[in-house]
Amino acid sequence: MRFLWEGRFGRAIPLATVFLLLTVGILGGCSDDEAESTVLVVMAPAPLQGFLTTAKTLFEAEHPGVTIELNLAHVPSLITQLESGVAGDVMVTPDAGSIGNAGQKGLLASEVSAVARIPLALVVPAGNPGAVQGVAALADSALTVAVCAAELPCGKLAIALGEKNGLVLAPDTLEPGGSPGVVTKATTGEIDVGLVLLIDVAGGGDRVELIRIPAAENVLSQVSAATLASSGNPALAAEFLAFLLGAECQEAAADLEMLPPADA
Repeated sequence: MRFLWEGRFGRAIPLATVFLLLTVGILGGCSDDEAESTVLVVMAPAPLQGFLTTAKTLFEAEHPGVTIELNLAHVPSLITQLESGVAGDVMVTPDAGSIGNAGQKGLLASEVSAVARIPLALVVPAGNPGAVQGVAALADSALTVAVCAAELPCGKLAIALGEKNGLVLAPDTLEPGGSPGVVTKATTGEIDVGLVLLIDVAGGGDRVELIRIPAAENVLSQVSAATLASSGNPALAAEFLAFLLGAECQEAAADLEMLPPADA
């Protein structure tokens, strides 16, 4: 038995044909929607997650169909990923030196842009049991001290801060987990004092206390960004990079106590 459907011009069309045409139309519509979806991969270390999550939300709201994915890892690991063929669109690092290393390896597509600056700070367990007063505590052998591992951006900053203040740092821990890892050790009371990026201290909640470093004694981490040679959408990557430098993202950075770039 053949089932027929009478079209608008009076011609009988087999229902199987009608079903096929409708199915093709539905599937075709889904394909169009998928084609309009664009994913932009931003590679950065964990200390920048809060800032970049805000930037992601703002950018996606202004660019329907675009999804920002954050690939969060230590900068040396991100560089290794890129060298092994993992694709990314934009790299953001807490310092200029690390992204400069990526540039020397031919991994960048654009010039490096300074996005913001982050002060260093001291973090201690709640109640400050070591009676820490300032940066001199980092050289006090009577205290349990933690700084970032030397190969990480925050580790290089620790060395710079010691040199600026004429201190020979005496760390008991060179934290491979970076600045967030140092904060974690303060929350558990494993250390008396740690040197971290200011933006990471909030992650310790009420289990830690912040001790600010005076500007004259401090060093600043220059958040830097560039588009990547592996980007499959260089135009959109460049647009996101410019967005990081714009007013909305700079306001978000200020809310996190990040400072404007030196050339702003």
